[in-house]
Amino acid sequence: MVMTYDKVNIAPMLAEDLEAVLQIERASFVAPWSQQMFEDELRLSQSQTFVAKNEDRIVGFICFWTLPGELQILNIAVDPSVRKRGIASDLLRIVLNLAEEKKVREITLESRASNGAALSLYRKFGFQICGRRKGYYHEEGEDALLLILRR
Repeated sequence: MVMTYDKVNIAPMLAEDLEAVLQIERASFVAPWSQQMFEDELRLSQSQTFVAKNEDRIVGFICFWTLPGELQILNIAVDPSVRKRGIASDLLRIVLNLAEEKKVREITLESRASNGAALSLYRKFGFQICGRRKGYYHEEGEDALLLILRR
């Protein structure tokens, strides 16, 4: 299954995509996921990861779990060199479309309280803040905001 948007093709992540995904992960987060964490996600039945490709180059990804009645977005990132071009929106749109197909009623995620760009993106899609996890991001002791989109 490959979905095409203006600038990217989005498809399920394959094992051979892992190194490119790890590079984006490391460039995007203070405490990036390890290779083992991504490998574990590839094996879990409830987990899916999609990659966005611009021609043959992976430029972003989104990882999420589909559970009964709920979808939880775990991780989303775009290569810093191509941010602000709508790639994160395309990745999020794919997940929201899948949630609609599966009749999922709640989509949840966590975001750093200081991540204004991410929070703006999520609000654009209708997510609302529904809680806070104090000191969730251990490296700096930063809070995580819990967001939800109900359908």
